[in-house]
Amino acid sequence: MTNYDIVHVEDDNRYSGLVERRAIEAGLTYVNFPALDELEAALPETSARFWVTDGRFPKTRGGGVENNSTRAVELIRRCDPNARIALHSSGTFARSDAIGLEIKWFDKDSYTAKGLVDKIKEILGEN
Repeated sequence: MTNYDIVHVEDDNRYSGLVERRAIEAGLTYVNFPALDELEAALPETSARFWVTDGRFPKTRGGGVENNSTRAVELIRRCDPNARIALHSSGTFARSDAIGLEIKWFDKDSYTAKGLVDKIKEILGEN
């Protein structure tokens, strides 16, 4: 089992690269999965102190972008029922989805990569 501080599901590699850089600077371990099938394949051997999922990303790498946050949360909870999870996405659907899934929501317009990592550190009790 590989344990990370942050596991992220984000298809925009520029953005996930920024979050990864900020996580490393903050002393946190990080991994990103850009598609739902990659998350699903990794779950049996991956754990996280905090999970972050984008709202819209492809089922398979290079596939069409669609709202897969609910499926990602279901997969994570199947492996870790007590997982701490946040939806990090913009758009009117994101807040509603987070409320329905009973997870945290961080609007991408308000939380930059640094802001996201700082908030996760705070939640993990490392500030």
